[in-house]
Amino acid sequence: MFVVANHFKVRKGEGDYLVERFGQPKAVATMPGFISLELLRCTEHEEYDEYIARTTWESREAHANWMQSEQFAAAHQNRSNRGAILESRITRHDVLARVTPAPASPADKAQ
Repeated sequence: MFVVANHFKVRKGEGDYLVERFGQPKAVATMPGFISLELLRCTEHEEYDEYIARTTWESREAHANWMQSEQFAAAHQNRSNRGAILESRITRHDVLARVTPAPASPADKAQ
């Protein structure tokens, strides 16, 4: 698996548009190899809010196909409220370990 994280520093209290933007169904969700998109927010900083838009892919190749697609180009034009973003950066990560909930045992299911 492969994760891409877009980190945004946003003016304090001005990130609601990111929730709207990333909270709606997206063309990215139709791409082969796409697993998930999450928007995270950290409000612990006094001078700004931090958001991370994180996408998870089956592979680097699946993400590269998204980046080269017409859907990607269309999704990234006419973005509004860019003035609220103080800084942004993208990081790319290979997933080395992943823990998911253990399946319920037969004894758990009976209760």
